[in-house]
Amino acid sequence: MADDEEKAKAVPHGKDTRFEFLTERICSSLKVKDEQVQKLLLGETRTPFVSFLDTPSVMRLLVFVDGKELTATNKPPGKFKQKKTLYFIKSSPAKLDNDSIRKNVIIGEIGENPLETLAVVAQDVFMPLLTSPANQQGWPDVVAKEVTENMHKYVSNILVTIGQMKGQTLLPLPPQSTLPQPVQGADLSLKDQDKIHILESAIVTWTKQIKNVLKADPDTPLKEPKAYPGPMVEVNFWSERASNLNSIHDQLCGEKIQKVVKILELARSTYFPAFQRLFQEVELARKEANDNVKFLKPLKKYLEKLNQLDEFTALVELFKPVMHTLMLIWKHSGHYNVAPRFVTLVLEICNDLIMQACKFIPGPELIQMEPAEAVDKLRLAIRVLANFKQFYFEYRGKSVVECKDNPWKFQNSSLFQRLDSFMERSHDMMDMMSTCVQFNKLERVEIGGTKGKVLTNGVKAIHTDFQTAVEKFKGVEYDVMDTDAKQFDEDFFSFRVVVKELERRLAAIIIQAFDDCTTINMTFKLLESFEGLLDREVIAVDLEKKNADLLVTYAADLKDVQDLFHTYRDRPVVARNSAPHSGAAAWVRGLKERIEEPMSKLVSAAKSAMDSDLGREIQKTYDNLIMAMDEYENKAFSVWSEQVALTSDEKLNQPLLVTLDGPAGPGGAPRLGVNFDPDLVRLLRETKYFLLLKFEVPESALLIFQNSDQFRMLISSLELICSIYNRIQSSILPVEAPLVQQKLEAVELALKRGQEDLNWRSEGIDVYIRESMELVKDVDMILTTIKDNVKETTKILKSWEKNLMFERKEGKTYTFEELNDSFKQLIQQRHSEIRDGGKEITKLLSSSNRVLKVSKGVATWKKYVDYFSDIVIDGFSNV
Repeated sequence: MADDEEKAKAVPHGKDTRFEFLTERICSSLKVKDEQVQKLLLGETRTPFVSFLDTPSVMRLLVFVDGKELTATNKPPGKFKQKKTLYFIKSSPAKLDNDSIRKNVIIGEIGENPLETLAVVAQDVFMPLLTSPANQQGWPDVVAKEVTENMHKYVSNILVTIGQMKGQTLLPLPPQSTLPQPVQGADLSLKDQDKIHILESAIVTWTKQIKNVLKADPDTPLKEPKAYPGPMVEVNFWSERASNLNSIHDQLCGEKIQKVVKILELARSTYFPAFQRLFQEVELARKEANDNVKFLKPLKKYLEKLNQLDEFTALVELFKPVMHTLMLIWKHSGHYNVAPRFVTLVLEICNDLIMQACKFIPGPELIQMEPAEAVDKLRLAIRVLANFKQFYFEYRGKSVVECKDNPWKFQNSSLFQRLDSFMERSHDMMDMMSTCVQFNKLERVEIGGTKGKVLTNGVKAIHTDFQTAVEKFKGVEYDVMDTDAKQFDEDFFSFRVVVKELERRLAAIIIQAFDDCTTINMTFKLLESFEGLLDREVIAVDLEKKNADLLVTYAADLKDVQDLFHTYRDRPVVARNSAPHSGAAAWVRGLKERIEEPMSKLVSAAKSAMDSDLGREIQKTYDNLIMAMDEYENKAFSVWSEQVALTSDEKLNQPLLVTLDGPAGPGGAPRLGVNFDPDLVRLLRETKYFLLLKFEVPESALLIFQNSDQFRMLISSLELICSIYNRIQSSILPVEAPLVQQKLEAVELALKRGQEDLNWRSEGIDVYIRESMELVKDVDMILTTIKDNVKETTKILKSWEKNLMFERKEGKTYTFEELNDSFKQLIQQRHSEIRDGGKEITKLLSSSNRVLKVSKGVATWKKYVDYFSDIVIDGFSNV
């Protein structure tokens, strides 16, 4: 202090030495260089120093090395990670100047474990100093005794606090100097009695610590208000309890504590028997905790997944192993097979399930979600939670068989009270969202009929009022999925009251629209517009009164269908292009559909009315009519099925082509046609329509029908071949026939195969058709060309017949010279046309020769040329 005062006096007037004071202490204590401190005193890092020096309310300054950087702060860290921290603390709130900083600041160091440092200092420094008889000379005995006791209590409290920070119970040991050496049966001296009293105080402290551990209850977290711990709290409790009790047991069995206990026993202390009983309680509690830890260990991995799993639906996979493990624990555990333990664990499992459900459907998001999506999520959440209860009841039944002496007999309310409340809340929210889905349909409802516009406007008004009620409910400030939010019940009740009133108004509109309907189909169309809403109690009650009218209308329709069926069953009304048997089946199927759909809707919409006399009569008539129609339909199909085998086997074996009645050409050549029997055509049509009617047709018919596209292509190709061939035979001239005789014979030979050798089951029909088509097209092309040439020749000759004489212009008089000149021009023009036409005719004849590919010296060609010449001569004659 003298040195400090001398330094202070040596400081020049007005110079700020506070930072030098701090720098000197920091460098000497933390072993850092002056440059590091000076760097810290620059910029923003200077703030803690300035605050400590100039702000009276800032009472502390901490300086430490964080990694490689020197750091300063006014706030204590949450945990001391540094090996050494230097602290400056003001003795009183004040601004520090050059003088007061040396008088009012306490400087010290804190290690990384300050409490343990404090314990060592208190026990090894302050304790010997304060309890040493040499230092207590002149003190009154009462004061000396009180100081010693308080010092022991202080050290004990530090050790207890250290144990609590480590999660353990440390039993503070008295110093060895306080242990007397009594002899059994000998009287203790006054000094020894004081030491015994210190030991008894230690026993009292140990007893309090141990009893605090023993009285710890795993149910305590559940009893805290609005606290919903998960099952891992239970597992961790027993793990920590077992660890703590094992530590206490090891300490109690240690040499030092046993020495204290032995001294108290020899000293016949009254604390000794009670402490022995406490030791036995520790033994029992330790055994229970270790046993529970052992049996809960297999369950731990499932409970961790239950708490941490991100996919909500995957929780279902954990329910069975959790319940199975609980059953095994119940059967084999020595301490965990009691009701309180089981109930606590299941309650905590339910808490985790509710937590996971709230993550899956958080309340604030739920009320803003699309109603249909919200309903799906809520339904899924309820199903998952109900699945857990289902597994519990399944294993509860097994416990009666496997654990006859100790089955699961717990009240459901004690296990699932909160889970049931959450599921009830989920049901309420699902009811609300389902109501939103149903009422939102009103926005698109359009009612027909004479009153349609007025009634539609009424529906729109109901929808608007409903949206207002929904928006009001969505404005709540609490979490709607929080079962502790009791305001929900009041708000939900208010919403239900509004919905009930809207249902009454909607029921009145539906009844008016119902009365305005003229046909049963119109009535059902109206009811379909309000699908979902009709099941609501208020609307259903009002609609039930109209069910009798609905029955009367349907009964009239049923009678009309019955009359139609019996009148036309022998001559069903079918389309012109329908096959007879499938057409009859389709006709009766149409009558059935006319009465089936309204009947199904009637049964669901008017259940109570169907129990009346009229309802039962309608049901009886309907059943009889449906039975008769089914028989009629099946009979039509069976009659056709019997004909299938004969038709398919017989008709497919017929040849591809057949000779038609009547000659086709001048020489009497027969006409050909495709021999695809009409019975096969009917078979394909019947098969097609029976398949459309969902009948199981015979396999033989199905095989033919599978080739129907191929048959269609074959028939089209063969019809084209026959058409070309018949045209050839009908148009060929005797003078033309010898010119294509060889090709025509090849065509007839090919077509003869189709008449005699090939049938509809034969292989290679495609190749046959392709070859035949080439042959017949070749002949047709030749004949077409030469006939076109003849036509063109005739056309040229015909053109010469026009304007054969001089034409006078009306009203004009010609002189002889003019008339002579005009006539000469006409003759010249005519000669030119005939000359050019003759050349063209010659070219056409040459073209025919090239197409026919015959020699000009062949008799058949000469004969054709004579035929051609006769045509030209006739043309000249006409000219």
